[in-house]
Amino acid sequence: MSDKALSGSTRIACDDWEARDGFQVGDDVIIECQRARIGCNVKIGVRTDENFRRQSGVRIKVDELILGDGVVIDREVLLRGGRFQLEKGVRILGGSTLRVEKRLRLQPYGVINENCEISGMDIDIGRYLWMLPYAKIGGGSAFEVHSKLRAGHFCHLGMYSFVNTARLVELSDEVGLGTRTALYTHGAYPSVLQGFPVALGEIHIGDRSWLPGATVNPGVTIGQDCVIGVGAVVTHDIPDGALAAGIPAKVIKEHAFPKKLSAEQKRAIMTDFLQVFGEICQDRHRVDFSASDSRAVVIRLDGDEEIIAYDFIASAKWIDSLQNSGKRVVCLAHGYEEWPEASALPPELTLIALDARKVAGKADSLSDRLLNQLRRYGVRFRYSPEDGLYVAW
Repeated sequence: MSDKALSGSTRIACDDWEARDGFQVGDDVIIECQRARIGCNVKIGVRTDENFRRQSGVRIKVDELILGDGVVIDREVLLRGGRFQLEKGVRILGGSTLRVEKRLRLQPYGVINENCEISGMDIDIGRYLWMLPYAKIGGGSAFEVHSKLRAGHFCHLGMYSFVNTARLVELSDEVGLGTRTALYTHGAYPSVLQGFPVALGEIHIGDRSWLPGATVNPGVTIGQDCVIGVGAVVTHDIPDGALAAGIPAKVIKEHAFPKKLSAEQKRAIMTDFLQVFGEICQDRHRVDFSASDSRAVVIRLDGDEEIIAYDFIASAKWIDSLQNSGKRVVCLAHGYEEWPEASALPPELTLIALDARKVAGKADSLSDRLLNQLRRYGVRFRYSPEDGLYVAW
């Protein structure tokens, strides 16, 4: 397809075009690229019940466009640059702008919410990105040769958060940047020749660190498992596991995280969690919640049509006792006497191992809802539903 005009001022100009089944394109969409590979059920600029207030129109002008299955590019979106690779299930919502000169890769199931911006030279972000409205990646010198962003899986960018990529920014897995958190790799305005401060330097943040509303200066490394207090200004490196706060940020407590919890503490946390989850389920189900003398917790939905059960250690005998005439059962435990092969599980059973972060068995709306609620408490699993079952990635 070298140049094809479609309905509603939509036009695709591409020297090497390949689109699989289910490709949909809306009005006033212009795609210009040298090469495109479009997966199944991709939607670009399509009007929906959610985006009806948005004006039609998408502009894509890139060298190479690779879109995985189920990718959605909403209305009022602009893409400009080099090689764009948006993998399975990625969603770019309305009003967002992506300008990446060399390479942009968004790994599966990332979501860029409304009115976000991603600018730079070379950007690679892992699975399950969650970028809230008005978050921005880019800023001064983002289009110069040193610009680079590497972010791991489960990266969270809160509203109005900002990541400047004049120099390399490296965010490891499960890094969270809360509302108005700002990372600066470039700090300068008045002349360096008049003695004013100028700073350019890489930023590195380790696994599972959380910055709910901080500012990080150029050249700073924050270790893994850190928490940085709201309003802190981080001017020096922070070691692993630290709690830090203040202006400038100081370590308040070393080796604060992760904490080793007792079995009783974990059991109490999960009992409270499941009670809240039972309350959440009341929007769709009749819910019966019970904590038995054996300290197991059971949530029965709509009588016992669906059962969610928790105990600290799950035995095969206990799991068998919960399976009543093929009812839907989700079992949670910190550990299992024996972790089964997924292929050996009954079709209506899901097992969740909290300490090992493992999932096996049936994937449906109930188990997804439970796993998503665990994610809100920071308990994340590297599994995705594939054809009704959970598959590790």
